[in-house]
Amino acid sequence: MKKKKSPTKILESEKEPIFEAGLIKSPGGEWEDYRGEPSPTVSRIRPEIQKKYTEKPASYIHTHQRLQRDTPVTDPLLLEEPESRKYYQSLTEAERKESAYLFTGEEDIEMQRADVSPSLPSREDLIDILMRKTAKSGIIGQRDPLTGKIAGYFVIRRTKKTPAIPFHPEPGSDPKEWEKWESKPDVKEAYNTLESSNYGALPEINPKLTPLTPEQLENNEKALTQYAEKYHLQIKKVPAEGYFYEKGMGFLKKKKESKLEQKVIAASILSLFAGIILLSAGITGNAIADLSVSNSKTLGTVLFIIGLIGGFFLLKKRKQA
Repeated sequence: MKKKKSPTKILESEKEPIFEAGLIKSPGGEWEDYRGEPSPTVSRIRPEIQKKYTEKPASYIHTHQRLQRDTPVTDPLLLEEPESRKYYQSLTEAERKESAYLFTGEEDIEMQRADVSPSLPSREDLIDILMRKTAKSGIIGQRDPLTGKIAGYFVIRRTKKTPAIPFHPEPGSDPKEWEKWESKPDVKEAYNTLESSNYGALPEINPKLTPLTPEQLENNEKALTQYAEKYHLQIKKVPAEGYFYEKGMGFLKKKKESKLEQKVIAASILSLFAGIILLSAGITGNAIADLSVSNSKTLGTVLFIIGLIGGFFLLKKRKQA
């Protein structure tokens, strides 16, 4: 029997991770690409796929592109669409200087960093799951646009109490149809609930690119939690191996332990182990080597305390990281 590919394997194997991915499957089925024309910012569902899954339960995955801090950008053009790359590469040096065509600059690159711009479910992502009453789950994968690596998933599930709001018109429909849909009370409320909270605010673009404050990150997390409670949604944050979830932001890569930290961990474990042995010897009254029972207790206590202190500071540092 052919083994089914995991969504992570599919997403990480795509040749152009700069594009927003789009996968869909029904229970027991296999993931299939639902995208029409690929785009870095939106993944539209092809009409035939939309029709196929209209009345049956399905799970959807799309990606939010975010650069990890340690991902080097050796060529900014790699963050542009392939067509833009070809166009720019076809120009002469003089034409490039005269061209008004905008390509990724330092600020644009910084704005794509995972520790600068939140990769949280957007307002549209949350409304989408409210519209799709047969959907099992809407999943957002945070993907590095250069390496293609998945840092984690936001898994949004409907419950029996989750309301269903009217479905939006087809893309390209008469603007009046869109206005009519947006004016519906349920749709308006679903939009305004997050609009009023300033959810998903981006960093201020200036020469120094002011990052989000702890208060803004806390506000993001609180707004997302309240939205889930209001609409009876279950939202799980599932970091990939080697990553962690930063509240109000997204998934960041864990920092590797330095050699000094590894030595401190080893010393703490040895101190605790040695302390326990010496203390147990003091309790039973057995002397170890040339140490008296009294000295065994004293040394055992000191080593035990050193081990606990070392462990405490390491745990505290890991939580802060």
